[in-house]
Amino acid sequence: MSTFTFEDLTTVMRRCAGDSADVDRLKEDALDVSFAELGLDSLAAIEMATVLEREFGLVLGDDVAAQDLTPRDLIDLVNQQLAAA
Repeated sequence: MSTFTFEDLTTVMRRCAGDSADVDRLKEDALDVSFAELGLDSLAAIEMATVLEREFGLVLGDDVAAQDLTPRDLIDLVNQQLAAA
């Protein structure tokens, strides 16, 4: 995979967030809304980071899950690491 897309993010988020997050609210116009505002709890954020690390060979660390990131922030971070690999 050369680019991590919005669609990739929604797929990962649906797998990790379960019922805790409002994944249906995650539309292109919500790219700058924090994951916390979308209802993603810290456990789901850690799970997302773990899935991204495992499936894409990234090194995000637990501190990424602790940050108040937006979907755009995470997409950019993943794509920066993919480009550097």
